[in-house]
Amino acid sequence: MKLPINFGNKLFFRVVLPGAILTAALARASQAVLWAYGLKISMFYAFPLETLLFGWLFLFLDSPIYMLLEGRRFWPTRLVNFGRRLERARLLSLHRTMRRYDSGRRTVTLDAKQRVEADRIYLEAAVKISGFPLDRTTSMPRVYWPTRLGNLIAAYEQYPRLKYGLDAVFYWPRLWVTIDKDLREEIDNQQALADGLVYVLVALILSAVISIIYSVIDFRYEENILAYQLSYKLDLASAIFCIIIGFILYRASLYSHAQFGELFKSIFDQHRDLLKLDEVIELVGNITADPKLIARIFLIRNIAAWRFLRWHLVRFPDEAKNRRVRLP
Repeated sequence: MKLPINFGNKLFFRVVLPGAILTAALARASQAVLWAYGLKISMFYAFPLETLLFGWLFLFLDSPIYMLLEGRRFWPTRLVNFGRRLERARLLSLHRTMRRYDSGRRTVTLDAKQRVEADRIYLEAAVKISGFPLDRTTSMPRVYWPTRLGNLIAAYEQYPRLKYGLDAVFYWPRLWVTIDKDLREEIDNQQALADGLVYVLVALILSAVISIIYSVIDFRYEENILAYQLSYKLDLASAIFCIIIGFILYRASLYSHAQFGELFKSIFDQHRDLLKLDEVIELVGNITADPKLIARIFLIRNIAAWRFLRWHLVRFPDEAKNRRVRLP
């Protein structure tokens, strides 16, 4: 859940930084368009205005951006399957590393230094495996999405559902409005850093594509179609630079999202009791003729409340299928 932007680090990470990168990439084209219409606006004035415009566009497109980078939507089927195969291979490699170093660190042939190194590699592999969601049937890590970011986000968003029966997408906004202002600020600051890295990554990818287009134009046309005529070689070098920096930032964003994920999970661990669900659970119990529902474990109660509030469905005792509630 993104909060309204204020003039602080959240504005910088989510709006100013990605907006400035894309504005710089589009400067030659945007100035050429303005000149074509007889508008001689100095870059001194145009740059900050375009930065805010493109920055707000990134914020507006937050959900589609994450869907794309997680691999949940907009991917061709073959590319999705290829990405999942790579992620399965990575998961299998991590399991092999854990087994090898777990057995190795227990042998008496290792000296103290080797044992410490084996422990480090084993624990590092275990932490990386925790970045995969769990299969609900086997409770084993599995691949859901074709990207590391997608599986990492799925892992921490799945946590409240597995532990407490709380669907993260549905209950997070409701939990958000119950926690105090200082805690919301701390959470949003951490999320702003993760969001900013993602937005900058997208801005760099777009900048690379724009630079490649510039290189074609600069190579084929000698006249100044674009503002500030440059060499096509410089355009290509700029595209390569953006791709390299984008890859580095993508890897960095994984650590930032992992930190936010731990904070996200801890909010459900420590503050889930702030959710007021007893009235809903009593209502579901009356509808399903199950007065004992209110006394059942929290996981079952939370799922029953979610099913009713989100889908307007209930499940009667000893039945495997849900029923839709008739409106009064």
